[in-house]
Amino acid sequence: MTKMLAAGRQAATDRLTAAQALSVRPDGNWLALVRQLTEASEPDVRLGAARLLATQDPAAAQAVFEGLATDPNLTIREDAIRAAAATLPGDFTRLRALLRNTDRLTRVQAAGRILALTR
Repeated sequence: MTKMLAAGRQAATDRLTAAQALSVRPDGNWLALVRQLTEASEPDVRLGAARLLATQDPAAAQAVFEGLATDPNLTIREDAIRAAAATLPGDFTRLRALLRNTDRLTRVQAAGRILALTR
């Protein structure tokens, strides 16, 4: 049983690595793979897939980031919030809320995103 779980984890990680390599030329198959990876059982794989998906489908990526913002793992939570701040597609209300986040890097990324959107 443990070997099967480890093999499943490895397979999702390998698929994410392949998706990252193929992200220079995204096509329909790539998009399907990344969307599938956003539903993986491993939070780090979902986070990586959402980061890849952010340029193609920001709304779907934001949904994944929001789900990961409540993950039991502090690192996953912080990375998800930071990624959301860096890729939020123009929701100034949410960006202003991120400016009050306790994490300094999240505040800086939210401010940078506001600046980029208002130029």
